[in-house]
Amino acid sequence: MGPRELTDAFVRRQVPLLLYIRRMESLRDEYTGPGHTRPELGRAVVSARDRHTEGRDLIAILLEMNGFEVVRVGPDTSLEDTVTLCADPDVTVLCVSVQSTARCTELRKVPGMLEGLGVREKIIFNAGGGPVSEAIAQECGCDVYSHEAVESVRKILEERERRLKASGRC
Repeated sequence: MGPRELTDAFVRRQVPLLLYIRRMESLRDEYTGPGHTRPELGRAVVSARDRHTEGRDLIAILLEMNGFEVVRVGPDTSLEDTVTLCADPDVTVLCVSVQSTARCTELRKVPGMLEGLGVREKIIFNAGGGPVSEAIAQECGCDVYSHEAVESVRKILEERERRLKASGRC
């Protein structure tokens, strides 16, 4: 089963999350080898807050399979240090996965932190995890949001391609 079929089965809830992540990781090298990364998409910083690494890993794999280079950030890295990674000129996406509602408050700081670095306009910001709703995502200044990881990545890819076209680079 290839990544598309596996993803379709996951979306239909025929494959459990952890099994999906493991199978996608095993397919990653085959499908993301030389020539698969699309440099024009840039780099995505994908962070886990608390211990919510499953959400981070799911988003990371889906972004990699769609041509992004991905930097995975662990739950022990401060939000400030995570956002600082976005100062890298190749970074175009920031995804933050949270597990607790307490972390939703800190997500509201992200747009201001990106503005402070002078990179807010170039970064596509996405937040997810169980406690994040569409209303919370809007309050936090997310550029794209979906409760489902597969849909979030589709929206990130569409937004990145839209921005590339608008800049004349696509």
